[in-house]
Amino acid sequence: MNIAYVVLHRSPNGEGSGYTIAVAGCQTRARMMVWQYLCRKPEGYRQCSSSSLLEVELLEDFSLFSDLYFSLPLQKAGIKCEYCLHTTEPEEAPSMVAYMPDEKSYLMFGENGHEREYVLNVAGHFGDEFIPQLMSNKLQMLLPNFDVSNRGTRIEIVGKPYGSRDDDAVTAAVKHVFGENLNTSRL
Repeated sequence: MNIAYVVLHRSPNGEGSGYTIAVAGCQTRARMMVWQYLCRKPEGYRQCSSSSLLEVELLEDFSLFSDLYFSLPLQKAGIKCEYCLHTTEPEEAPSMVAYMPDEKSYLMFGENGHEREYVLNVAGHFGDEFIPQLMSNKLQMLLPNFDVSNRGTRIEIVGKPYGSRDDDAVTAAVKHVFGENLNTSRL
């Protein structure tokens, strides 16, 4: 059974801090879903430096979003909305600006923990929505000079020999399999 959660994320300098509304089966899944969501965003690393710093609360217990609780569909797990805290003057109270999750896929190279490999995060596939193995098999057929590993919520692409790159070939193959809506700003 899915439950709605509010997840608070704070950046070290306060910029990019806010709340993300997630629907998941448990608090741990909601925390990981939001962490993956933030890591997928080009500037998401500025919003929280560790998944252990995310504060998770039940949406029904959180008074700031009490009106949202009854209108939020719980059938499908996922990120529903993000609210970023913005202040224009230091003495002003922060205002909330809502953002809907970006529906782009992200292809990155050299991210933390993946210094010599590509990582593909596919739109709509995080949390409980795993990437079908058939998709990564198609990608492997298009990239014979790479090892393609499906990790459920992301695909890792490693060049042979280890660490070799071909941004054009990898980008073309990913667009062929997953469509044109691809962000490659972190290559």
